[in-house]
Amino acid sequence: MNICDLPTFGPKSGEMPARAGIHTLEQLQALGVVRAFVQVKGCGACASLNLLWAIEGGDFGKILARGCQGRPPPALDGARA
Repeated sequence: MNICDLPTFGPKSGEMPARAGIHTLEQLQALGVVRAFVQVKGCGACASLNLLWAIEGGDFGKILARGCQGRPPPALDGARA
């Protein structure tokens, strides 16, 4: 499934992962949320936490741990592109 077809991705948020070489749900699942987000940031995209939440919702269909909304999840601490 193409990530642009997922309900959590709009046209702009679907373009950013594509620039990083992430085009399908299967690729998102293989990378995981944090690695996919870091890969997008590493390709120079101006990605915000909104993209992180879109990846999370599109990949696993759940909300990040309660209390994380609005700030990065602990798994993102120290992650580098």
